[in-house]
Amino acid sequence: MQQNINSFLRRTNSSGDVTPSRGSTSGISKRPRSSPEKLESSRDKRPNMGANAELLKSFSRLMDEKLNKFPTRDDFELLRADFQAMRDENKQLREEINELKTINQRQERRIESLELRERQNNLVFRGLKMKEGDDPFRTVSVFIHEVLGLPDIALGDARRVGPPGRQQPLVLATMLGSRDKWAVIGRTSRLRGTEYSVSQDFPAQVRWRRSKLLRIRAELRKEIRELVCKVRLDRLVIGDNVYFWDDALGLVSRDGGDHTSAVSDIQGVRLSSVISGLL
Repeated sequence: MQQNINSFLRRTNSSGDVTPSRGSTSGISKRPRSSPEKLESSRDKRPNMGANAELLKSFSRLMDEKLNKFPTRDDFELLRADFQAMRDENKQLREEINELKTINQRQERRIESLELRERQNNLVFRGLKMKEGDDPFRTVSVFIHEVLGLPDIALGDARRVGPPGRQQPLVLATMLGSRDKWAVIGRTSRLRGTEYSVSQDFPAQVRWRRSKLLRIRAELRKEIRELVCKVRLDRLVIGDNVYFWDDALGLVSRDGGDHTSAVSDIQGVRLSSVISGLL
């Protein structure tokens, strides 16, 4: 009996667990105990798995909704037809706008032509010294007779233009005929180097274009001194070639109609930088 007890005590480990002997007749191994933490973790995983399944279902429904919204072949065909219709409409609108621009340009030229006809016998005198109350008609008549040496010129009218009170106002004079006007213009070479000047009366847009062409003419004469080029009305004439000023393109030539082509070189003189500065 004592021997059996000693044998049992030897099989007892230091923690109080009993190690069954090899010769134990029970043959039954004890199931390891589960800790409370493992049991709690196992219980926590079950609701998480349910939430994941619900999330997958929601994601699947969302994907189905998105896929149902993808355009079909018919949708693409409708879009292609709408796009082509828009292109055709834009093309038609551009053509109509270009046509309206052409009509507007013709109307502007017609108005300018009427203004030029109205001003065809007008001359603008600059540098005439006048006091308040002086008669412009008499002042211009004396200037033409004494300074220009044209005693037989018939003056129709003369009036001040511009702000009042200027000692050297602009005076707009109207000749009775075009012959008288050109006779005065022909004597303006006498005024070089003086404070006086006489010029034709042009509409504002014509004056604007002339100023551009005069600048280009000066550049050409600087490079080619013997070049004969004249600015007539709002045209630059060089031999048989006629050039115009266009606010969008710069210096242009025309083919006899409304078609214009930009010009950047005349007789080997590069004008690109000058034209760019004038635009």
